[in-house]
Formats: sequence, structure tokens, C-alpha cells
Amino acid sequence: MNYVTKIEQFNELVDGYVKSPFYDKKDCIKQLLDKIKPYTMNKTIVDIGCGTCHFTELLQTKKMICVEPSKKMLFYSPLLKNQEKYLMDGMKFMSKTDFSYDTTIFKESIHLLNSNEQNNIFKACYLRSKHIIIITRPKTNHYLIFRIRLSNINYYHISG
Repeated sequence: MNYVTKIEQFNELVDGYVKSPFYDKKDCIKQLLDKIKPYTMNKTIVDIGCGTCHFTELLQTKKMICVEPSKKMLFYSPLLKNQEKYLMDGMKFMSKTDFSYDTTIFKESIHLLNSNEQNNIFKACYLRSKHIIIITRPKTNHYLIFRIRLSNINYYHISG
């Protein structure tokens, strides 16, 4: 699947995505937010593959930088005062910026990259972030794209 096809799929997916049952599961999201709070509270966060920015907007951050190649996903919700949005893929963003972030988040996005792309973006993140958080779903996920990529993903444990 090429890059343009992926973006087109997410442009078409946005309405169904925000109506899906997992999108706003408050108990599950609250537990996750509590777990990562030390790495996000009052920090500068970069969310690579942020989708609609829904998750990032729930964080209590000093500054949030949302990076997403799908225009419909990225601009689904209005811009907040402590937020910047970049319409581009994560690797292009990492190569165009030269400042550091406290935490980089990949929430349900890392599986969209092949192994070489994963290695490259992790190297770029390592140089710019104090912490990297990777959040994925189990193999029972209903996204076809996720199931395809899950079989090929390399897992890394990176601590800051």
C-alpha cells in the first residue's frame, strides 16, 4: 500500500472513526492518561500520526504539536491555543524541525510504517525527545491497515 493510498483511506475514515466505540471510552482513556501523565503534564508533546487530535487534546500539556498527513483528520477539530498542527508525515516533520520536545507520542500510528521507516523515525525521535511513548491496540483491532502492519512490526523498548 503506498503512502497516498493510506492518506486517502484516512480521509474517508474520519467520520466513522469518531463514531467508533473505542474513540471516547472514558475509563480506558483515563487510565492511559494517568499512566503517561509524568511524561506529558506541562510538557511539550509531539503526537506523530495524531489523527483528529482527540487524544492529545485530553493531555494537560504546556504545548502540543499534532502531526498528521490526512487533512480531514487533522482539521476535524478546531485549533486550541496551546496547539500547533502540521499537515505532513512524521518523518518529514522530524527532518524539518531542529528543536527538542519533552515527549513524542505514537498512538495507534507506528504500525503504518515499514521497518525501515520505523527505524528512521525512532532515530530522529531519540535525538529530539526525552521520552517516546508508543501506544498500540491488540491484534483484535478492526482496522484492516492495523492488522496488515501488525504482522510486520518490530517492537522496541525505549526509556528516557
